[in-house]
Amino acid sequence: MTAIVDLRDVSITYAGAHGPVPAVRGVTLALERGRILGLVGESGSGKSSLVSAMLALLPKSASVQGRIVLDGRDLYSLGEHERRALRGREMATVSQDPFTALNPVVRIGTQLVEFQHALPNLTKPEKLRRAGAMLERVGIADPATRLNQYPHQLSGGLRQRVAIAGALLVSPKLLIADEPTTALDATTEMEVIELIRDMRGEVDGSIVLVTHDMGVVGRLCDDVAVLYAGELVESGPVDDVLNRPRHPYTRALLACDPARIDTPSRHLPTVPGTVPSPTALPAGCIFAARCQDVMALCHEVKPLLSAAGASRVACLRVSAP
Repeated sequence: MTAIVDLRDVSITYAGAHGPVPAVRGVTLALERGRILGLVGESGSGKSSLVSAMLALLPKSASVQGRIVLDGRDLYSLGEHERRALRGREMATVSQDPFTALNPVVRIGTQLVEFQHALPNLTKPEKLRRAGAMLERVGIADPATRLNQYPHQLSGGLRQRVAIAGALLVSPKLLIADEPTTALDATTEMEVIELIRDMRGEVDGSIVLVTHDMGVVGRLCDDVAVLYAGELVESGPVDDVLNRPRHPYTRALLACDPARIDTPSRHLPTVPGTVPSPTALPAGCIFAARCQDVMALCHEVKPLLSAAGASRVACLRVSAP
């Protein structure tokens, strides 16, 4: 299947006060049409930098090496005007907090009309009708009333549904859902997960779900990519990665999932140690200092991504003959 989004050896570096700060290094991923990719990793793993690069929304202090290709077009060979047009027409986002994503002093209907600015052939009444129909499709009853309301008049779950509706109105080729359930209670979280899964047909391309919650990944995603300290350490079909994790970091993340803990405990498990500083990276494996299966060679040799079953894994124990 042809990739709708293709990341080829992508590295992202920020200009720091004391020199360059590498945030992402050598990530290669292919996002196929109609599939949902879960992008997971703890804080500092590079998730936010990577998706910002995919949306061409990095700050001026950042530089990108490698290629990010959206439906055959290299984003960083385009001018800023062309990239801005793509963001309104072919790329969309659903953020963590729907209240901050929506303008609190503008009615829902007006905002959903503005979300369709890349559809100039439609009149305002036509855009408003499309907005009402999309609200209904994402499970919001009485859309005519909701269109006339302000964000603060809606619950958190309804606001997130409005944000999803706005993102889907342009049938994007790339939809980034950045921790879309973080600010929601458990019941509403499940409803939003089911909604994203049900509405995947409205996306004319791929969905990237950014999360640290492996349970959400298992319920929603087709594929998963695990980032650690700016590097891709494991990727593959979600069933393969979650049920047969091969990288020690992936196994450690799964061991911290409360849903997988059988014995009651007052303390949740954690991954020992801390993420290395991006300005003081080890010579060998990026995870060696925290790994329970570390070998002497791991401190000296950097593992490359290699095939392991249906997945790709960067681990010397996996790639060793």
